[in-house]
Amino acid sequence: MQGILQRLNIIEQTETRLVLRELPLFDYAVAFALIITALILSVASFWYSAGIAAVIALYFILQGRVRLIIFDADAGGMLIHYQTPLRKETVSAIELREIQRAYLFKGDDMGTQIILVQVDGEEMGISIYSNDMNPWKDDIVIAINAILHEAHRDEN
Repeated sequence: MQGILQRLNIIEQTETRLVLRELPLFDYAVAFALIITALILSVASFWYSAGIAAVIALYFILQGRVRLIIFDADAGGMLIHYQTPLRKETVSAIELREIQRAYLFKGDDMGTQIILVQVDGEEMGISIYSNDMNPWKDDIVIAINAILHEAHRDEN
């Protein structure tokens, strides 16, 4: 379930640039349920309750953070942004020369997670740990490694 609600999608892919996006689908689902509740309450003439449900739905929409992960071989960096309808902030920046490779970690319970291995051996997960049947994580690992290969090729 988490792999569906917190799924990274490739939204741009070139030889030197990869942009991944994770939508806040859980927040959007809660907002949708609250909007339906507000509509039902307004039909039943419970105006105050409908208004409160609508305001809470609006809150969930406005606070839902879209995560963007940008790998750019030309700029030599990876940026992680959080974006809401009201603002965009960069929360992490790592130079691609510090990232050795990406791999798909597979747990004993068949859960998987995308891991970036840094040159110093430290590991960083960039996806949710979940049991997914779809190969979307495999596709992203291949795309990340292609960008890293391109970035490291330019260093040599």
